Amino acid sequence: MSTTSSPPRPLTLTDQQEVRIYAHSMLLYWWPVWVCCFVLALWTYFDGHRLAIVPPDTHITYTGGDKYELQTKGTSRHLEEVKAQQGGTEPVRIRVAENSRIGAIFVVILLIVIVITNVPLRGLWSVVVIVVVVLSAIILALANLWDEIFRALGNLHIYINLAGYLFIGLGLLTLWLV
Repeated sequence: MSTTSSPPRPLTLTDQQEVRIYAHSMLLYWWPVWVCCFVLALWTYFDGHRLAIVPPDTHITYTGGDKYELQTKGTSRHLEEVKAQQGGTEPVRIRVAENSRIGAIFVVILLIVIVITNVPLRGLWSVVVIVVVVLSAIILALANLWDEIFRALGNLHIYINLAGYLFIGLGLLTLWLV
């Protein structure tokens, strides 16, 4: 007995199933850094504190009200005099948050993202690492141990001004969008 087989019918476009694989850059995972930059820039802006860069051996004394006096090597000037010499512009314009911990928060988030994007942790391990780091940070904060840790690290203070956060955040956001 012989059987005849007919040739298979040709596939149409609706019969063909295609799997497309798109590769992406590791910059896709850097969104927490630029989001953190923008949040900390807002925090710095609304904090309202300023950073004064003064020559060495300068002493600042509070003279009452909103007035401060700068004393450098035998000379003494009020900030109001400095403002008048600069044509009425604010002598201290650099915005920085008073709390140095937000700079440390930024550095920790940056380091976590660097590790997560460069060390191959697959699946559940990446979640475990992130959860352990976040929970450790929260536990140390609730136990008020961050000050002791920073003191042990040489009185660590990390200050980043408003422009620094915006420069880093806008740069990473631009790269992330491209």
